[in-house]
Amino acid sequence: FRENDFKPPFLDRHGKLQYSVEKLLRSYANEDPGSKCQPALPPEFFSKVLENFRSMQSIQCDYGMALCELTCIAALFGMRSVEYTDTNDKKPKTKKIRVDDIKFIFNRVDPPHLHSNADMVSINFPNQKNGVRNQRITRPKSTSSALAGYCPVLLLASLFSRIKSYIYQDPNPPINLCMKDGFHHKITYQEMIKFHKRVAASVGESIIGFPPSRIGTHSMRVTFATCLYIAGFSDAIIKSEGRWKSDAFLRYIRLQATTQTYNITEALTRPQHSQIYL
Repeated sequence: FRENDFKPPFLDRHGKLQYSVEKLLRSYANEDPGSKCQPALPPEFFSKVLENFRSMQSIQCDYGMALCELTCIAALFGMRSVEYTDTNDKKPKTKKIRVDDIKFIFNRVDPPHLHSNADMVSINFPNQKNGVRNQRITRPKSTSSALAGYCPVLLLASLFSRIKSYIYQDPNPPINLCMKDGFHHKITYQEMIKFHKRVAASVGESIIGFPPSRIGTHSMRVTFATCLYIAGFSDAIIKSEGRWKSDAFLRYIRLQATTQTYNITEALTRPQHSQIYL
């Protein structure tokens, strides 16, 4: 531009960066901070979570059910911790998912009005730190029997019905709302990590493949990216389904396994990633 005495197209009339360019660069800077070395979680971990979930259902323990539901849903959708728990950030740019962001999709013309009978389920992510707004991600109902109950439709149907049954001042509450000791309670990321470490410890370090102390807020996204990578999905699909705008997801992949191909829900619900570890 300088050699030909042209005005750079990325500058405005005041010689500053165009707002659109500035916004794009800012979104890249906010895309994904340097991730800590956190491991992906193997199917044995989620099998134990689902076992806990069934136990909590049998005794109607709302708080326990919520912890289990959120854990599996976060892994199936590759959620950031701020999207499904309360964090220390007072004004997070990424917004928490709320029940009205969940949509159940029926292929039949006259479907039964049970959310658990839906053929697919989608979640709208209203505002993310990378600048993307209202991004909707859809998952089909799982047909795998490898991890019974590890299905996005069934888990979100349980969560949706549970929260909608509350008498709560907000008609559109966040998905981390539950009842604890007779009061409404919003699950925090500290509670979630503590739960994950407790589950990992009960499974055993020899099976999990790493000390439970290494589990952190990025573990769900690490698990998500690693599962799809092992299942043979392209970088473009992993980036799109995990809602990354850059190749930052490559930092999340932790594996030693062979590559196989399944659809996304199957990849996240089958035990082919049993060799995942860092």
